[in-house]
Amino acid sequence: FMKKNNCRVCCGNEINLVLEFDNIPNSMDLREDDNSNHTTINLPVMQCQSCGFVFINETFSENELYTEHYAETSTYPPNHIDSLVKRTISMMGNKQLELCVDIGSNNGYFLEKFSSYFDTLLGVEPGSIYSTNYLSNNMSIVDEYFNSSLAIDIVHKHGLSDLITCRHVIEHINELDDFFDGINYLLNDHGLLVLEVPDFNIIMNRGDFMSIWEQHINYFELQTLKILLGRNGLLIESHECVSNGGGSLVLFVRKMRGDNLYKNNYSNDFNDLHASFVSKMEHNINKIQSLMYDFSSQGKIVVMYGAGNKGNMLVNLSGIGQYLYKVLDDNSNKQGQFLPGSSIPIALSSELLDSDVCIIPPMTESTIVDKIIKKNMNYISQGGIFVRFFGVDDFIEIVS
Repeated sequence: FMKKNNCRVCCGNEINLVLEFDNIPNSMDLREDDNSNHTTINLPVMQCQSCGFVFINETFSENELYTEHYAETSTYPPNHIDSLVKRTISMMGNKQLELCVDIGSNNGYFLEKFSSYFDTLLGVEPGSIYSTNYLSNNMSIVDEYFNSSLAIDIVHKHGLSDLITCRHVIEHINELDDFFDGINYLLNDHGLLVLEVPDFNIIMNRGDFMSIWEQHINYFELQTLKILLGRNGLLIESHECVSNGGGSLVLFVRKMRGDNLYKNNYSNDFNDLHASFVSKMEHNINKIQSLMYDFSSQGKIVVMYGAGNKGNMLVNLSGIGQYLYKVLDDNSNKQGQFLPGSSIPIALSSELLDSDVCIIPPMTESTIVDKIIKKNMNYISQGGIFVRFFGVDDFIEIVS
């Protein structure tokens, strides 16, 4: 297991346990049969009393999380990708440059978007067997975890990078200081770093317990990102909010110079996690449990659409697995397996018509949920009910 005994953002030693989720399995570890054993871990959610940073200080090892169980992304590419590429290139001066490095490049989808703007594209992805879908002539993949040692190797072989992109990666990183040592070494003095991370402010305000995940050990807000980056000699030049993942922050970052050098001036004026998140989370869990009990009392057959991490966390954190008949998924690699922890079978999405109620957990974009419902209007016309989350007016939205 990975464990951290001080704050990853400010290095403070005064960290408090706010809540703990018991017996959580690796949500990517789908099972071949419903009786197979699986390792579980308690997830302790901590808050630093110096800077307010929220993090999980103990989880599975990197090998268990990312090497043994690898998930290819971009099945449904986020809506903001093309505009993000356009803004990034504009900030780079709309000129041909030498090297772009994408950390956490996965299948190469995002990195390939820069192929006409850079002489060399380099992806960093410890799972590159899956990372060949979008390879262009000027692209290569390094099959390693990014750290300061790898940064030295990259500079030795390719030189300094004009652009480093890093989308939905640093929420997974245990040793953030070494990671950003590598960023600083690799990025040229006038280069640009583009970061994208889930926005914990949105998670907190919604009581979104489904976004607490054993792989996401860091929960950033803009203020804690300013502290982390500043302490590592980096300055946020601008930022924007996007809908990806339920709400994410995109940061455009450069190296500090001269008067911008970091000063430790953060305060302890931050949200109390228990008051701002835990009570909302408990309220939401009670609501979904009550709804599922009502469906069960009415004799309705209930399924869930999607065997991804948020679906797994919905089931394992709320305890609704006892009410679910099956989980449906469009990914043929998941069909025929079982969810870890709850042992619910995963079936073809075409089996939707055999059910009365379909729970759809949050997905990468809310528009994906819209598409699933629109594609299955015949289900509604035959009396089926969709249940989705985080609508305009309430935590639970019924579509019938």
